[in-house]
Parts: sequence; structure tokens; C-alpha cells
Amino acid sequence: MPPFRHNRFGFTLGGPVVIPKRVNGRNKLFFIVNYEGLGERKALITPVTVPPQGWVAGNLSAVKGTIFDLFSRQLSPTGPVLSSTPLPGNIIPCNRIVPISTAHMTQWMPQMLGPAVAPNNFLNTEGRPTDANQQNARFDYTQSSNVNWFFRYHQVEFQYNPTSMPVPSTTSSSPVKPYAESSPLRPRHSCFRPSPVGPAKRQERSRSLPHIRLNPIKRRIPSPGV
Repeated sequence: MPPFRHNRFGFTLGGPVVIPKRVNGRNKLFFIVNYEGLGERKALITPVTVPPQGWVAGNLSAVKGTIFDLFSRQLSPTGPVLSSTPLPGNIIPCNRIVPISTAHMTQWMPQMLGPAVAPNNFLNTEGRPTDANQQNARFDYTQSSNVNWFFRYHQVEFQYNPTSMPVPSTTSSSPVKPYAESSPLRPRHSCFRPSPVGPAKRQERSRSLPHIRLNPIKRRIPSPGV
């Protein structure tokens, strides 16, 4: 089980844009950039009930009651079952078990020993690492006492990777395949537009000024591993 860790870090930098002998942005051109990161590691512990290995092989002899052969049922014209043949010893023949069911139970489920199922016989410890990064940048340019221009860029990268790490609470277990690793999400947003300042009338007209926004969202979805 991974220990709990929660780390946040980042920085902010801003001020006038000044390039000696090239650009003197004091009182005109300003910038601000910041970065924020998140690294989190935690675990989710969940007790679950899984069937014993005998059940997976079709041996249900420890189950109370009678298990009938579904293929032997005789139905009345109106639907109710008239008769059905019990399975000898409550054991399902191996040739009756669908291969895909066997593959699922042996490859994706822990195998527990014992003739009967016990409540909460398996302790699932699922690691949940989360990584996130956020970047922001903005530039402001004062063209005149009435008009300012600004450019803004925003990007977030988020990745959540659940993994499965079984911890058996009985005498036997089989390895369980982890979940497929998730793809990072990278939404991006940029905006460039003037922002007039001054009397109230100019503020009202600023709503109709043209602006440009770019909102590409890239997401790569890999094929889940089997």
C-alpha cells in the first residue's frame, strides 16, 4: 500500500517587460506568469467478496440447496418450469463453462482457496496516483489612456492513474491485472483582445469589440491493455 503524499508547488513571476536597448515596457508593457503543480499518492482500501477457486472450476458442492441443469428444463406453454434435472453433486461440468468466463475469473479475479465463500474474503488496495500541472501567462500593453491590450494563455495537464495492488486476506491469491493507464488531459485556452478603459459609454462599447479565442483540447485515448 503506497503511503499518502500530497505535494503542491509552484511560482509566480511578473513585472514590466524590459529589454536593454530594445524594449522599455515600464508603464506600458507588463507580464505575469505562474505555474502550479500537484503530486498526490494515496490508496483506497476496499474489502470485497470473491468466489473461491472451487466455484470458478464449477464445484458448487458446498452450496446449500439443489442446483438444476438449465438445459434440462421443461417449460409449460404459459412459461412456468414443469421439470428440471439436478446437477449431480452440484457440480457444473467443465464443458458447460464458457471459456471467456473462465478467462475472466482466472485473469481478473483473485483466486481464493476454500469450499465456500466467506464475506469480505479479499482486501483490495488500489493505488491512486494523481499528477496535475497548470501554467498561466498574461501580457498587458497600454496603448493609450483609453485602450489596453492583453493576451492570456492557460494550460492544464491532468493525469489520474488508478492501479490495482491486491492484498489477500486468506491463504491464497493470484495476481490481478492493473487497470489500463489513463491518458493525460491537456485543455488549453488563449485569448487576445483590446480592453478599453474610460467613461461608462466606452465600457459599454467594449463588449462589441472583436476578440480571438483558441480552445484546442487534445486527448489521447490509448487502447486498454489486456
